[in-house]
Amino acid sequence: MGVLQEAGNILVLNAGSSSLKFKLFSLAPNLVASVGGMIDRIGDTHNSNLVAKGDGQKWTEKVPINDHVSAMECILSFLRDKESSSIHKEVQAVGHRFVHGLDMHQAALLDDAAVSKLQQAATLAPLHNPPGLQGLTAATKVFKDVPQVRAVHLAV
Repeated sequence: MGVLQEAGNILVLNAGSSSLKFKLFSLAPNLVASVGGMIDRIGDTHNSNLVAKGDGQKWTEKVPINDHVSAMECILSFLRDKESSSIHKEVQAVGHRFVHGLDMHQAALLDDAAVSKLQQAATLAPLHNPPGLQGLTAATKVFKDVPQVRAVHLAV
């Protein structure tokens, strides 16, 4: 991953088994959170919701979400409507939270080798890593050429 541009955004995701939390950070002039929220009840298309807040506003919307990919597409649509019509071009990196990364202890790009380790670590964090991998797959489909970065949650 190259150096981030001064203008642009970083999108951070935390995927759960039935939720996808997100927060968008603006890079200029300083790193500032602009909007964040979540989609809950993924897979329950009659009861799934988008809940978000930012800039003193709150939004709640019932949305039929079947899987993490449709949740990510819904988040992108929301960000286009509320932040910028070209948000898909402005996101410079997508960050993902993982509970266990075997011997990976620092943030880094998610290449094939790192994804393989996260898949292996799924047995050590079965409630967290598999949904995180679903979130990664969804973000990769929606933000095709955007670097995907992992952050491993470590208990200290």
